[in-house]
Amino acid sequence: MTSVTNSTDTGNAILSQLTGNYDGTLDVPTVVESLLFAETGIELNSQNEDLAEYQDKLAAFELLQGGMNGFRGIMNEISTAFQDISLNGTLSDESLGSVSVSDEVSEGSYSLEVLNLASKQSITSGFYSSGGETVGAGTLTIETGTQGGSFSGNGDAVAVNVTAGMTVSDVVNEINASGAGVTAYLVNTSGGVQIAMTSKSTGLSNGFSVSVSDSDGNNNDLNGLSSLRYDDGVKNASLGQTANDANILFDGVALSSSTNNFSGSIQGFDIQVNKVNVGSPATIDVSSDIASAKDMLEEFVTAYNSVIEVFNHLKNEEIGDESKGALFRDPDLKLLERSFKKIAEEHVAGYGGSGDLGALGLKLTDANDFTIEIDETMLQAKLDTDPNAIKNALAQVALPSDPNVSFVSAESYTKSGIYSPINVTSVASVASLTGGATGSRFVGAGNDELSVTVNGESTGNVTLAGGFYGSYAELATEIENKINANLTSNSISVSYDGSAFQFAGVDKGSTYNISIDSMEAGLENSTGMTSGSSATGADMVASVGGEVAIGVGNVLEVLTGDAAGLKIKVNATTTGDYGSIELSDGIAKTFSDWVSDSFNSDGLMNQILTNYEDRIESKEERIGKLETRTEELRIRYSQEYSKINSTLIAMQQTQTQLQAQFDAWNSDS
Repeated sequence: MTSVTNSTDTGNAILSQLTGNYDGTLDVPTVVESLLFAETGIELNSQNEDLAEYQDKLAAFELLQGGMNGFRGIMNEISTAFQDISLNGTLSDESLGSVSVSDEVSEGSYSLEVLNLASKQSITSGFYSSGGETVGAGTLTIETGTQGGSFSGNGDAVAVNVTAGMTVSDVVNEINASGAGVTAYLVNTSGGVQIAMTSKSTGLSNGFSVSVSDSDGNNNDLNGLSSLRYDDGVKNASLGQTANDANILFDGVALSSSTNNFSGSIQGFDIQVNKVNVGSPATIDVSSDIASAKDMLEEFVTAYNSVIEVFNHLKNEEIGDESKGALFRDPDLKLLERSFKKIAEEHVAGYGGSGDLGALGLKLTDANDFTIEIDETMLQAKLDTDPNAIKNALAQVALPSDPNVSFVSAESYTKSGIYSPINVTSVASVASLTGGATGSRFVGAGNDELSVTVNGESTGNVTLAGGFYGSYAELATEIENKINANLTSNSISVSYDGSAFQFAGVDKGSTYNISIDSMEAGLENSTGMTSGSSATGADMVASVGGEVAIGVGNVLEVLTGDAAGLKIKVNATTTGDYGSIELSDGIAKTFSDWVSDSFNSDGLMNQILTNYEDRIESKEERIGKLETRTEELRIRYSQEYSKINSTLIAMQQTQTQLQAQFDAWNSDS
């Protein structure tokens, strides 16, 4: 193909073939290609250049699209991740104990004052010369219960028989082997050996009394077994420590526990206390996991800066053609970039915005190219005073006005705003079965088996450990442990409240049910439960801001209106209004929505991509037509100029023949 570049060159090339110095024939391919270039080649080159430019720009915008999609995914994760970040409960005095919290707790500060710790009762006998000294004979009756003005027993009295000739050590062994609610041991002191007894468990109701039937006929003196007596009548043994519950004030509310652990006393809190702090309450601060929140802030900065780098790469304006970006001075790219940066301008003080992120220590880099960096010192100072600052700046958050309401989640289409009132017309409840009577605490053959189904999962036959239980609470614990050990996906709570047993689900809602499939008669009598009884929980019925909400347990999801998709948890024990909730979008949610809007059918990015796809399709169609026209012309021109060439060749042959004849004539003359 000839290397002509314009129509004048093409004409000159053809003329040179027709009139220049040539050997009498035409260079047909050169003539044809020159004619084709003039006819279609110039436009075809132009169309191909346009096509290549459009394809390069489409590829560049698709690169940006891929980056934007990845950015949107990260922003989605960040905007909702704070729903999964665990809450931390921090004590201002760490030596006081420890605190853990669940997602049922509202963030904030709570006071904790420990009035006294839980304790066990302990008593000691008189002095013996050694552990080998004989004690006497008779019966010790040991019963746990509450010591006070008079002893109130738990009904678990155990008789310990002491026969003649038993030593002090033997008596200790007999007490420990009896299963009574105490532990016995020997104490060596300067005055001799003493028998000590202490409750097995802390708590006011786990004290004990020791009654004596002495073989010498006198149960009141200090001789023989009578020296161990400690009951309402006579207290020959010495009291070392009384049995007490732990008592605390939690935000001024008085609470008691038989142990130093308060689990279940305050919804969502598990508190372990180690010492008292009467008059000097400590503070429990409940907030999101700051370390995880900081990680998310760093992830946001990295993702944001990556998008800025893509913009800068595509629009590169360095001097020299080789360094120009694929979208150098492209108006569509500038429009996208302006729209993207406008969001940052509204949140970072350094850009002239409201400063949500600026207050967290996010600032312009020295490059001043709209990338941002974190001032760690400023960030930590902000978090020290406002632990929720990162969440409030980045994430989609909702702030309820009532402490019984907590934000769960919201959909991307849920609109920000204040929704009031949150009106509960029916509270949620757990599935619960309550016994109406209590009987013996002895468990043995004939009254030790039961079967329970929880949410469709059966325990099969469960066998309780046999023996005499020191309290109904202990029996309830054994039943709960054995039931839950036979369940893989569910669990229940079994408790005794002082008057009745209760089998209860751990989650609220109509999807939770419990049924007692079978229970031996003796165990029915002990617990007051009935074989074949069942219960189902109930869902909350409520509205949010006047819009319909459906309850699953005590979690509500709004179905209609601007709040549609909003989910909240309402820990309501009574019907009525529970304040309002304000939903707002952080920068991560805003960026995510911006990308989604850009990719919608009428969004800016989608329009740009569609425009270039249409242009490419149009160019390819035009090029196809030009290429078809070129081939048609090539065939026609090749045929026409081949004929001309044949004529020229014939004329050349004639000329040669005539010249030969003329030459011959000249030679004859």
